[in-house]
Amino acid sequence: MVEVTEKNELEDVIAQCDSEGRVLILQFSAPWCKLCQPMHEFLIGISEQVKGRLRKVNTPDAEELVSEYEITKLPVVIVFANGRIARRVDGYKLEEVEKGITTADWEVKGVQGTEDF
Repeated sequence: MVEVTEKNELEDVIAQCDSEGRVLILQFSAPWCKLCQPMHEFLIGISEQVKGRLRKVNTPDAEELVSEYEITKLPVVIVFANGRIARRVDGYKLEEVEKGITTADWEVKGVQGTEDF
C-alpha cells in the first residue's frame, strides 16, 4: 500500500491520475481505527474493478493533509475524478463509498447520465 504524507505528494498523484484518466481513491486512516482495515480491504477490491489508484493517508503522520481536508473522524474516503474531489464519505458507509467511486469512474470515462446515479 502506498501512503501519502505530504501535500505535494498528493498533488502529484492527483495530476497523474487525471492525465491517465483514472480515479484516485484516498483513504484517511490510523492504526487505532478498528473500521479502517475492513474499509481498506473493501477499497482494494473496488479500486481493482475500476482500475483506479488507491492511496492511504495515515493521519498521525500527515497533519497538514488532515488539517486541509478537515478530517475529524475515521475512516474518511475522498474520491478524485478529473483532478478534483468528486465524492467524500465520512464513516464506514460501504454502499455510499462504492456508489461514489463508481460514479466518479463513469465521470472520468465520460459516461453520460452519472449525475442521476
